[in-house]
Amino acid sequence: MKYKLKMIKIPFLILLIFATFTSLAQKPEDYKHLLDKYKDKDYVVLDDKTTVEITSNKDKGVEIIKKENIRIYLTSDDAALFKKDRVRSSYFEKTLDIEAFALNKKGSRYKKSKVKDFETKETISNNVFYDDISVTNFEYEGLKKESIINLSYEVELTDPHLAISQIFGSNYPLLNKSLTVKVDNSIDIAISYFNMEQDDVLFTKEEGRNSTVYSWIQKDYDLIKLEPSSLSVRYFLPHVVVRIRSYIDSDGNAVNVLRDCLLYTSDAADDMQCV
Repeated sequence: MKYKLKMIKIPFLILLIFATFTSLAQKPEDYKHLLDKYKDKDYVVLDDKTTVEITSNKDKGVEIIKKENIRIYLTSDDAALFKKDRVRSSYFEKTLDIEAFALNKKGSRYKKSKVKDFETKETISNNVFYDDISVTNFEYEGLKKESIINLSYEVELTDPHLAISQIFGSNYPLLNKSLTVKVDNSIDIAISYFNMEQDDVLFTKEEGRNSTVYSWIQKDYDLIKLEPSSLSVRYFLPHVVVRIRSYIDSDGNAVNVLRDCLLYTSDAADDMQCV
């Protein structure tokens, strides 16, 4: 049974079904080479995919739905360390849906073990007067060396002033990372690059009659070594930031959101200050 806070959209359901069947079609032997290549690591992230849909909404003005899909291959005998997992939710990033399962090796094939129990609790901070963050905790069953963790969740960004960011760099083995943004053509967005050029990753843009799809993909990362005293990774790792500049409301009026930005070297607000 899938943890659900509201009905999910059909396209996302189709995506999850496709991802599930794709995972089940794989066999343990397909990943054997990773055990040798990363024998000194506990895990390898096979995929880290972020998909964002920005659409016009009569009541909200703009609706932003972000979907995350992560697949992790366990390469050591310390697989039990990954048994517990969690997803955070807040007023500005409301969790709508979570699906999690493990593919555990059984002979020459994988056996799927779905997570059925999800427990959501509010978090309380002693230093904050009001804290609206909640955490949904869950556990994967049967994890062992060569298991594959699959986590998909959907969140709503409730404020159009929230920028969408993706870092293309990692201090752990990562084979494939992507950001896909689908936006209605009535919504004006801006794209900013930090510590990178657009051509440093595989970038595509598909323009349709009603919407445009932007996609950034990078595969096979070189590992970045971080020190305890290292600055925030946004100071030196490549990343892309997508923000909404304006949109057209239900009355046909243009509504400004983040039209102009002053760039500066800081981790706050994804290295930019916008008005």
